[in-house]
Amino acid sequence: MPTADDYWQEMQDRFKNGTIGQATKEELLAYLGALAMLQIRSGENRQRAGQMGDTIRVLLAAKENAASTAKSRVLSRLALYVSAGALILAALVALLRR
Repeated sequence: MPTADDYWQEMQDRFKNGTIGQATKEELLAYLGALAMLQIRSGENRQRAGQMGDTIRVLLAAKENAASTAKSRVLSRLALYVSAGALILAALVALLRR
């Protein structure tokens, strides 16, 4: 199992090469956990870790928002189809009662 130091190094690499946005939700959560456990002595690294943490939290929120939006979209389509079906059935019943 990777240590907090391993995650720290991986995080720095991903930020440097611009692939942090491609990290999975689980990886981002692991990075946040590592940041919480690290003992950072350098003021510069402490500030950088804080900025990384902020960025990771924004990425997590964006991923959560995207997942929520996708679920809402599916539910909206389902509601539309049910409503259209009910409208068609109501029209058929009205026609048959004439």
